[in-house]
Formats: sequence, C-alpha cells, structure tokens
Amino acid sequence: MLRTPKHTLALALSAALIFILCAGISLAEDEIKAAGTMTMTEARQDTMIVGNTEGHNLSLLRSTGTNAATGETKFMDGAQAVNVSFSDLVKGKGPHSGYLILVQNETSVFIKWKGTVTTVQRKEPPPLTSFAGTFNWTGGTGQYAKIKGKGTFKGHFTSPTAYTADWSGEYSLGE
Repeated sequence: MLRTPKHTLALALSAALIFILCAGISLAEDEIKAAGTMTMTEARQDTMIVGNTEGHNLSLLRSTGTNAATGETKFMDGAQAVNVSFSDLVKGKGPHSGYLILVQNETSVFIKWKGTVTTVQRKEPPPLTSFAGTFNWTGGTGQYAKIKGKGTFKGHFTSPTAYTADWSGEYSLGE
C-alpha cells in the first residue's frame, strides 16, 4: 500500500494524540510514596470473653494519637489519628481489622486495614504484643478527596494502653 503525505500526516497526528493521552493518564495516576510513624493511646476498649476456648476474646478498641511523616514527603505530618479496630484473639494471637482517619486542618484521609496480632508471654509482665498488616486508602476530603492506594504497617505496644505503628505505602490522586 502506498502512503500519501496525507496518510503519513494522519498517522503521525494519531500517534502523537495517543502519546499525549497516555502521558496525561500516567501523570494523573502517578503513585506518590509516603511513610510515617503513628503514636497512639487507647481511648476506649470493650472486650468480651467468647468462652469456647481458653483465652478467646473479641475486642473493640478506639485509639487516638498523631502521625509523623518519615518518608520523602510530609504526607499528613502532625495529623491527628483516630483508629477503630476489631480483634478476634486467642491468647493474644489472631486477626484484627479496622478503620483509621487522619485529620489535618480541613483535610482528612480514610484508611481501611487488616492484619495479625502476635503476643509473646514473658516470665515478667508485660507480654510483648506486636502487629502487622496491609491497608488501603479509601478516600478523603480536600486535596485528598480522590486518594487511592495501599501499603503495609507494623507496630508494637509500648505499654498496656499505648502503641506505635510504622507504615509505608503509595497513593495516587487520580480520577
């Protein structure tokens, strides 16, 4: 097939248009890396003994604290954090899940997470309780209204009612 200058120009323009559209989509979907450390204190805990197995408890916990950005960006640095979690533990081990809200000025970020709790009993109290898991940013307000992304976390209790959690992840602010 012979290509006329008209066909060549049309192909070149089509290719340029496709490149521009794809570049625009990838810019909107670029993922931004973020990391932080949350320092939290229990505000309320309700625990129920299940009774089917020794040490089986269900727990609903509300904690409050602050986030300190530790990554390349200052994502929600100094934000107030509210975490609501549910755990189903046998002798301090098992699954837990919940929701976290970060609030800074007029901006909020909503996070859904799940993970596992591990408790190691020691000869002398307190036991060593740690946790790890994954999370998803599910939405927000202000500049983070369309936030989407995911990450991981791990942490440990520093006292019977306080804990720290280190997290890292990636997010986008696309459509």
